[in-house]
Amino acid sequence: MTKKSLIIIQARMNSKRMPGKVLRNLKNVPTLKWLIEAAKKVNFENKIVVGTSSETSDDILVEWCKTNKIDFYRGSLNNVLRRFVEISNKFKSEIIIRLTADCPFIDPKVIDQLFYLIKKRSVDYVSNTQNRSWPDGLDCEVFTRSALLKCYKNAKNKEDLEHVTRYFYNNKNQFKCINLPFPIGDFSNIRITLDDYNDYKILKKMANFLDFGPNFMDTISIFNKLTIKKANKKFRDGNIYYSENKNFRKSNKIFKSVEAKIPLASQTFSKSYIQLPYKNAPLFITHGKGSYLWDVDGNQYIDFMMGLHSVILGYCDKDVDEGIKEQLDNGINFSLASTLEKKLADILIEMIPSAEMVRFGKNGTDANTGAIRLVREIQRKPKIITCGYHGWNDWYISSTSFDNGIPKDLKKYILPVEYNNIDQLNEVIKKNKEDLAAIIMEPMNAVYPKNDYLKKVRELSIKNNVLLIFDEIITGFRFGLGGAQEYFGVTPDITTIGKGMGNGMPISAIVGKKKFMHKMDKIFFSSTFGGESLSLRGSIATIEKIKKKNVPKKLFELGTYLDVGLKKIIKKHNFQKVISFEGHPCWKIMKVNDSQGVKGNLIKTLLIKGLINNGILINASHNISFSHKKKDLDYVIKVYDKVIKNLKEILGSRFEELKFPPIKPIFMPRKIL
Repeated sequence: MTKKSLIIIQARMNSKRMPGKVLRNLKNVPTLKWLIEAAKKVNFENKIVVGTSSETSDDILVEWCKTNKIDFYRGSLNNVLRRFVEISNKFKSEIIIRLTADCPFIDPKVIDQLFYLIKKRSVDYVSNTQNRSWPDGLDCEVFTRSALLKCYKNAKNKEDLEHVTRYFYNNKNQFKCINLPFPIGDFSNIRITLDDYNDYKILKKMANFLDFGPNFMDTISIFNKLTIKKANKKFRDGNIYYSENKNFRKSNKIFKSVEAKIPLASQTFSKSYIQLPYKNAPLFITHGKGSYLWDVDGNQYIDFMMGLHSVILGYCDKDVDEGIKEQLDNGINFSLASTLEKKLADILIEMIPSAEMVRFGKNGTDANTGAIRLVREIQRKPKIITCGYHGWNDWYISSTSFDNGIPKDLKKYILPVEYNNIDQLNEVIKKNKEDLAAIIMEPMNAVYPKNDYLKKVRELSIKNNVLLIFDEIITGFRFGLGGAQEYFGVTPDITTIGKGMGNGMPISAIVGKKKFMHKMDKIFFSSTFGGESLSLRGSIATIEKIKKKNVPKKLFELGTYLDVGLKKIIKKHNFQKVISFEGHPCWKIMKVNDSQGVKGNLIKTLLIKGLINNGILINASHNISFSHKKKDLDYVIKVYDKVIKNLKEILGSRFEELKFPPIKPIFMPRKIL
């Protein structure tokens, strides 16, 4: 005989914001009664139990259950995870449905859908609360008893014990999890939960128009009719915790296995173990949301790497994800071009000053290599002046110290120059004019242009018939809607863009003036996935949101807020000569100097180690995203205060930490003067 599924309604009387709310009347019926009646309407066999605490404050709740012949269980107030385990042990059900007493208008059909999903898909956990698109207050979570027991066995910190399902969310690598999205878009800004007296006023009015277990669309319709504005309280994921010490046991264990199968144990140098504190950093991520990341050890971080600048809006941005999912139903990579290519090209041409024609690639290296091949064909000359970092291609890497595997004679065609040194640039142009095709440069990285540097570069390029390429792989869409060229008022001949234009999707582009771009068909720039539709659709959604929300302005504001706060902390500790952050507010690059006989590399490593241990993921710069919040930045500033204070003690007392292996840069394409 199949055992009944167990519906546990989590309830208590001692809410801080609204004591006794679970027995407050809605249409002359206690809130808890609404939940129980809704649970009775589900289409599967079940046992309903109210799970409350052993505190005396909950005696009245227990008496109500007894009077109404409702099964109940009393357990720990703070260790709610153990309370759920004890209930499941008593009633022996393999599938557990978790409801909370602050969601009186739950729709039984939503519970049915989640129950069906966990049975049909044979997963550990399903809910409509992860990557939230449902209104706050229509919450339901379903999980297996075996998964619950696994959580209880492994959960160690108080947050995991208090919040029952937090361990599922933070350790997705250990469980098969599914989220049920809202069927018609994002309604997460609607608040139909009972948390405080303002909520109660709204729900009390709504109850007059609803019956037990109302259809969710009816509930939303009534809410909209009764409220002039949608909820002014934006949903805050209860799983957000980052101020705790970290351990990296699973990361380090997985690393040993992966290193034997994948050289570097990563696909990117900057994401690998060699760019992080040895055995004191996460190496494998399970999932992200907004500006937060979770690793395989269940640790949570405020992320300042943001996919190496590729995630400009935030992880799992709903507008971008929705566009990608819509396109997924139509196909991914077609046998011919799609109209998405034209739509995205139109958007880029409208926004970027230098853009009159467009070609797409998959990453920055694609775009820069295509641009270099194009200018060499146009000019029929081989030499290129470089300034900044331009990808892993042979033509550029041949000029760096990491030129293994590249023919040495390629180096003679690449002429690196220092940023802001207009005299050096002029001299290099004079000496190589007969063979010089173009200048490619990041319009800005670690320092601002001085003395009209970019305008003078543009003048020199025109005067000497040398094409100018702006590598805006990072600065594009960050410094301004039209990139750094719009921000500084200097328009190049050709521009390369990437990273943030897809919010994590692999896409880049070469854009430029028609008189140059029309010769793209004279060079071989062709790839199977150049017109891949998910990335194109993701990019369209990303750029539309960047424009609608004026994301560059927000990035500037957030970055400035953080920079001002950090400068105060650094000054407070008299550490200005040791630590500074240089560059544009949306991309502040960390500079650490030698101090008290200790190399800057080691100080930087210890700084990063301390930040990571306190839940801040960083390796070289503050890469600001639209999803970063000021309250998170406040926390970051406090952590810097603590870590810098500790650093000063280490430097002054010559602690054992000074023997820690320092992070070594691969090479230095961007010098901070």
